[in-house]
Amino acid sequence: MCSNVTAYHNDKDVQADANYFYFLSSLVLIIPSLFSTLALGAGEM
Repeated sequence: MCSNVTAYHNDKDVQADANYFYFLSSLVLIIPSLFSTLALGAGEM
């Protein structure tokens, strides 16, 4: 799989894509929880 780890570490395009993918996956997980928090918390007021 990853025989040359240093090449991947020095490849800025791979690093940028990985950061972008990590950011998008974080948003996908966080946004639904915000909506559910607002919906469930609205009945408490």
